[in-house]
This record gives sequence, C-alpha cells and structure tokens, in this order.
Amino acid sequence: LMIMDLDLFSLVNDALGQAAGDSLLIEVARRIKMGVRETDTVVRLDGDRFGLVMAIAGVEDSVNIAEKILRVVKEPFHIDGQEVVATLSIGISVLRVDADAADQLTKNAEHALHFAKTSGRNQYQFFSKDMNRKARARLELETRMRRALTNEEFIVYYQPKVSIDSDTIVGAEALVRWLDPEKGIVSPGEFIPVAEETGQIEAIGNWVLLKSCEQNKVWQDMGLAPIKVSVNVSARQFRSRSLHDTVVDILARTRLDPAWLELEITESMLMNDVDMAVRKMTALRDLGVGLSIDDFGTGYSSLSYLGQFPITTLKIDRAFIADVETNPKTAEIARAIIGLSRGLNLQVVAEGAEVAAQVRFLTQNGCDTVQGFYYSRPVPADDFERMMRLPGMARG
Repeated sequence: LMIMDLDLFSLVNDALGQAAGDSLLIEVARRIKMGVRETDTVVRLDGDRFGLVMAIAGVEDSVNIAEKILRVVKEPFHIDGQEVVATLSIGISVLRVDADAADQLTKNAEHALHFAKTSGRNQYQFFSKDMNRKARARLELETRMRRALTNEEFIVYYQPKVSIDSDTIVGAEALVRWLDPEKGIVSPGEFIPVAEETGQIEAIGNWVLLKSCEQNKVWQDMGLAPIKVSVNVSARQFRSRSLHDTVVDILARTRLDPAWLELEITESMLMNDVDMAVRKMTALRDLGVGLSIDDFGTGYSSLSYLGQFPITTLKIDRAFIADVETNPKTAEIARAIIGLSRGLNLQVVAEGAEVAAQVRFLTQNGCDTVQGFYYSRPVPADDFERMMRLPGMARG
C-alpha cells in the first residue's frame, strides 16, 4: 500500500485559488496513473492525498513504481497559464511484512508518509526499517552505477569458446564486470537487474559492445587468429530503435569485420512480438553479424517459430549440461538440441561445461563448441590474449 500526499499543496491554493488547486489535483492524478501498471489500483483518499494498492514480487517493484511516480509528478504543470512545480511524498507499507490487516497496513503507510514528509519531502519511505535499508542500498547502487559508466569502472572479461575437435579457442563471450573503487568487484547478479530496471543497461550494453569490438580488432591487428566475440543484448537494447544504427556505428568506428561479431539474444525476448523480432534480426544479419539464441530450452519459444528467426547459433543452457551424466532425460534433451541445430545448419555451443564427463558427452553427441569452467573462467583481455597464443587449451 502506498499513500501519497502533495507537498505544500496549500501554497498553491493560497496563491492561485481553489479552482487552480482542483485542476492541479486532476493533473497529478492523471500522472500518477501514468506511472503505475494496469493491474494497480489508484484512488483519491481525500484532499490532496492518494492511495495505491499493488501486488509486488519484491521490494524492487515498490521502489520502481515509487521512483517513477516521483519522477513524472515533479515535471512542471501548466495551470491557468501559470507554471506550477509540485512534488509528492510517499509512505509505503507491505502486507504480511508490516501488518496482516488492512487497518494496520493503512496506519503503517501513514506513519511512513509522515517520515517521508519530515525527512525532506519529495521522497518515499517504507514503514519497515529493513525495507528502507534495502531501498537506500538500491538507490546508492543506482547512483554509483551512473558514476561507474562515466569513470570507466566497468571492464570486459572474456570466456573462451573452445572447438572440441581442435582443442583451440574459436570464440569468446564478452561479460561485463564492475570494479568499484570503494566496494571492489560488484557481482553482475547484483547490478545487472538494477541496470535493467533503471534503463542504464542500454548504455552499459552499448559500452560493452564498443569495447569488445575494439579489443577484437586489436587482437586481429596483433596477428592472432581471428575469432568471433559474442556480446549479450539486453531486452531494452533489443527493443531500442537505435540498435541497428548503434551496431553499424561501432563496426565503422572499430573497423571490425561484421563476421567476427555475434550478438546473443535470449529466446524470451523474441516472443513478445515475433514479426518485429524477425525484422530486427534480419536487418542485423544483413550487416553480416552473427546471431545466437542464448539459454535455448529455458524460455518460451515454439519450435514452429525457430525456423523464422535468422540465427546462426544455438546455445544449450547450462541447466541441460549440468547433469547429463546422471539424468537420462536431461541428456536426451541435450542430444535433441544438438540434433536440431545440425538439422537447421546452425552452430551449437554448450555453455556451463565444468567436468571432463560433460565434455565427453558433448563430443560423443556431435556438439561443435564448448564454453565453461572446464576450460576457463571469464578472464581479463590480457589473460585471454595469453590463452590465444597457446597451441591448445589448458584445462581450467
């Protein structure tokens, strides 16, 4: 439950009159509705106070909605020819965490709203101290992440893809890492979800794409055997109208042949609008860039759609590799994906191979390429370069 209250609303009424105040309330209500989901319920409680009831999977949902509402409301309003700036304070209380009954939930949200008002207004506060701590930590992470991109605190690691037949590196997956000067290495599992929620993932993803292409061109200019470097594309990047132009621009700036770049796309990203996905992927393939479906077998795609997507590679998810030696059903699924790839004339890459028995299974069943800790963890560019200079792969 969120209870929202306009900050210093009485000043607007005093300065512009009650009619202008009523117009402002109508516009505030409209903007609040813009900031919430279709499944959420917004009501005007009284005066300049609004309520929002919403289902959440975790604290992040509350934070996302509260931040969006604060953001859209503080944009200037135009009321009776006057520009009016308004802000909200928000109190948040969570069912089963703060209270089990509606009346107590409401009281707790009121207490949290009071705390937001007395703490400086134009902010949200949770009733739960633990929730507030988590929300503050998330906000701090978001702020540090913006700084990290500006200060180039992100670095790209590379995990080799190894040809089973020749035992040599034939590709790499580029993986972003964050070296925070204060906190040290920040886990991707910690910052990637926040980057996706806040939209920063697009800027980070484009930076990784640029650095990966630059590095691959450097390796080629050193005379090393050319390899294809795969870069993950986030859902937000894929939806962006500028993706195609960004790829064209980066390839031109780095002078990398498109044949040595592969974009990895998760299958769940393709299913919301299949026709749009096919158009975007076809335009990228026309550039000469490779396209891989990542984590194949864990998403939502139908085999009937698979033939429509202009892909070059299927990646078998690690979930199907982890227990191929002990689980006959999992092994059969892995065999089926390998066979499907060959039938569609696609390369197949198995990720997550960690032990010799898994690699042996993949070899016996015709898998082209393996990626996993069995050969190497993701490593910085200098370490990867040293591995490329070796005649064969040492075991990780």
